[in-house]
Amino acid sequence: MRRYLNLLGNRNFVGLWGGQSISNLGDSIFHIAILWLVVELTGSALGVGLFLILYQIPYLVFQIIGGVCADRFDRRRILLLTDMVQGLVTLIFAWLVLTGKIQLWQVYCLAVVFGAAAAFFSPAFSALLPALVPKEDLVSANALNSATRQLNSIVGPALGGFLVALPQVGSGWVALFNAISFFIGALGVWLIRPPQVERKFVKSGFFTELLDSLQYLKAHRAILVLIVLAALANFVTAPTGMLLPIFAKEILGVGVQGFGLMEAGFGLGALGGALLIGSIGRIRRRGLYLMGMLAINGFLLAAFAFSNGLVMAVGLLTAFGLANAMLNVVITALLQEKVAPEFRGRVFGLLVLMAAGLQPLAVGLGGSLADLFGVVQVIAAGGLLAIAVALAGFLLRDIRRLE
Repeated sequence: MRRYLNLLGNRNFVGLWGGQSISNLGDSIFHIAILWLVVELTGSALGVGLFLILYQIPYLVFQIIGGVCADRFDRRRILLLTDMVQGLVTLIFAWLVLTGKIQLWQVYCLAVVFGAAAAFFSPAFSALLPALVPKEDLVSANALNSATRQLNSIVGPALGGFLVALPQVGSGWVALFNAISFFIGALGVWLIRPPQVERKFVKSGFFTELLDSLQYLKAHRAILVLIVLAALANFVTAPTGMLLPIFAKEILGVGVQGFGLMEAGFGLGALGGALLIGSIGRIRRRGLYLMGMLAINGFLLAAFAFSNGLVMAVGLLTAFGLANAMLNVVITALLQEKVAPEFRGRVFGLLVLMAAGLQPLAVGLGGSLADLFGVVQVIAAGGLLAIAVALAGFLLRDIRRLE
C-alpha cells in the first residue's frame, strides 16, 4: 500500500494515470457501442471482422514508425496529439450518429484512425513513464496502469451494453462521452511536467534509426532474448482466448453464461495479480522470476485444459490471470528500466509488433489444429509449450543473470 501512496503523491504520474484511466474507460464503453453499430449497419459478422481488421492493420504497420517518433520527438506531445486527434474524430463521429447521417465507410475510417493513433500512443506512453516515476516505483506504476485497464475491461463492456440499449442514450451519446474522455486524457497529459532527461539521440533517416535500434538490441543480448521469449510465449498461448467459447460449449457444456464466468474469472485474476505485484514492488533476480512465472502460467493453462467442471475451469483461469499479470507487469517495468532512454520507443514498438503481429498466425494455426486434434489438446499443448519456453530461458545465462 505504501508504494501506491507514493505514486498517488506524484503529480506527474497522477496526471498521466488519471487522465488515461478515464480515457480507457471511455474506450471500453465505446467498444461495445461501435461494434453494435456495425452489426446494425451491416447485419453480418464479416462487417464486424472487417472493422477489427481495419483497426489492427494500421496498429501493427505503424508500430515501428511510432517507436521511432517516440525516440525522436517529445513523448508528452505525442500523447497529447494522439488524444486530441482521437477526441476530435470521435466528436465528429458522435455528431454523425446523433444526426442520423452515419455511413458504414465512416465507421471503417474511424477504425483506421484509432489503430494508427494507438500505434503512436503505445510506445510513447511506455517510453515516457520511466521519466515520471523513480526506478523503484516502476513495477507499482505499471501494475496500477494494468489494474485500471483490467477493471475498465470488466466494467466498460457491461456499462456500454446497458447504455446502448437505453433509447435515451444509444451509440451516439456513448461516442460523445468517449470524445470527452479523450480530451480528459489530453488534459492529464498536458498537466504533467516531466524532468528534462538527456537523450543521446542524433536525428537521421528513418531506416538508419531503425537499424540503430536493431544494433542496440544485438549489443544488449539479454533484452533481445527476453523480447523473443515474450513473443514466443504469447504465440503459444494466444489460441486459448479464441478457443474459450468452444471449450465452454462443447467440452464443459455450460453455454454462454459459463463462458462469461470464465472470462470474468480471468479478468478478476489479472486485476488481483496486478495489484499484488504492485504492492510487492521491485523483484530481485528478475530473469529467474520471469521464467518461473511463465512456467506457472504454462502449468495452469495445461491444467485448465483438463477441467472437469465450471468451478474448476473458473478457478484455474482466475489463477492464470493472476500469474499472467504478475508476469507482464514485471516484463514491462524491466524493459523500461534496462533500455536506454533514447531507444525505449523503438524497443517497445518492436516488442508490440512481434507479439501482436504473430497473434493472427497463432490464432489461425490454433483454430486449424483444434479442428484436427481437438480443443483440449491445443490448449494443453499451448501450456506445455509455454513451460518449454520457460525452461529454455532458464538455460540461457543472459536471462539467469538478469537483475
